[in-house]
Amino acid sequence: MSKFKQYTPPAVLLLTVFVLLALSGLLTSTSDEVSELFFTNMILQIVIFILPALFYCKIRRRKVTHAGYSFAILPAHPVFLLAMFGVIVLGSMLVNLGVAALFGTAEEFGASAATTLTGIADVSGAVYVIFSFCIIPAITEEFFFRGILLSEYTDSNPAAAVLLSTVAFAASHFDAVQLPAYLLSGLLLAFAVRVTRSLLTPILLHCAVNLFNVFLLPYLWQVTLAPLGVLFTVFILVGLLLICALVVLRETEQIYTDYASDPRREKDTFGKSGSFFTTLLHGFLAPPFIAALILSLILALIA
Repeated sequence: MSKFKQYTPPAVLLLTVFVLLALSGLLTSTSDEVSELFFTNMILQIVIFILPALFYCKIRRRKVTHAGYSFAILPAHPVFLLAMFGVIVLGSMLVNLGVAALFGTAEEFGASAATTLTGIADVSGAVYVIFSFCIIPAITEEFFFRGILLSEYTDSNPAAAVLLSTVAFAASHFDAVQLPAYLLSGLLLAFAVRVTRSLLTPILLHCAVNLFNVFLLPYLWQVTLAPLGVLFTVFILVGLLLICALVVLRETEQIYTDYASDPRREKDTFGKSGSFFTTLLHGFLAPPFIAALILSLILALIA
């Protein structure tokens, strides 16, 4: 059990957040008014993700964020951000379409996706949705998963830290159908913060993706799947995805070239790295981490 000692504290924090998320479902289910539901959701996001993380940092006597992942660093790479947004959105669309095709519901997927916009009857309803389901979740989830959790595993092994935080992020949504898309999004968001070394980067990307999914994606499915068909839609999405991915790779190369040529910039060391497989294995097999994944699986199956 001693070999899991260093991986237990972040796993306990993760399990605590998962339990709070499970309990929050009971509170939001009792809200009758739309405004009350949105306000409750915003408060719960802060209570669930921010407060346990701050308490964790206090008792562990550690800084809120890793030296390499900081709120102080502005994401000064607009082309990278725009292209990464395209990769996340297009990749998630393809994954969700693939899942729908796997279960034989691809043709009806666009119609069912269009029903996601609820409770937006006026401007105030739109404002509630923007803050409750787009902005606040982007800030709180990125602070926790890419700020706290990713940082906790990074000094053991950065690559393993990306995978551990990505799995935790995807599992936190308790949604088996959307799990592949959340895994992809989490992986890309972790990649973005690794490249830019700024927590503002995944926050901006996460917020933009949320806004797109809530306000544009349902209509986009309607105007593509129905008139164009599944195969032609996939062809277009793949083409656009490849273009965005090439831009991301080009911008990533340029960013790291700039890092190498700037003697004032701290190099991408992130502490003493251990074995990738050892960190990954011990991280996943830490008992609280396993308990969190089991809880996620149970809630996903009964949802």
